[in-house]
Amino acid sequence: MPATKAVAAALVVLIAAGGAVASTGAAPLPADANGDAPAERVPADVDVHAALDNGTVTVTVADGEAPLSNVTVEVEGDEVERTVTTDANGTVAVDLGADAENLELELTDDGFEGELEYLVTDDGLRLVEEEYEYEVADEDDEADEDADDADEDADDEEAEEYDDVEDDADDDEDEAEDEEEEEEESEDDDGDADEDDE
Repeated sequence: MPATKAVAAALVVLIAAGGAVASTGAAPLPADANGDAPAERVPADVDVHAALDNGTVTVTVADGEAPLSNVTVEVEGDEVERTVTTDANGTVAVDLGADAENLELELTDDGFEGELEYLVTDDGLRLVEEEYEYEVADEDDEADEDADDADEDADDEEAEEYDDVEDDADDDEDEAEDEEEEEEESEDDDGDADEDDE
């Protein structure tokens, strides 16, 4: 009977833990085919929407249709400069003031950076410039690093081969000079011997 109570207690704990995960929506991502932990999601299609209402700008950041939380957003207006972080809905709101004429947004996250510039008009915001930079996946980074390393190794080998050829040429030149000097000395010795014979 005590073993049955222990199993029942463990079952209740597991059900409670499962319910807590379900209620928070924080279910873990499944492991990949190799059993490795899942890679973090790297944004690939960031969309930023900014709207102005009564001097307050509301910025929403999403990757496709999925809101991006914890994105750092630097908001710079004529009278305001603030750094805020998007909430679970991918949204931030900042008061620009009533007389704002310009708005700049800089967004940074693990997988991308973005810069947007707006003009403040009577009708709201008009986008002037928008630029995003995305990180390349780790596998591509490693492949690029491997290719760079291979290029450096090939360059090093070529440089060593060139140095070896150059050293060989220098050695050959030195040997030729030595032989030439020996011949000159030998000729001088022969000339001295001829003079002695006379």
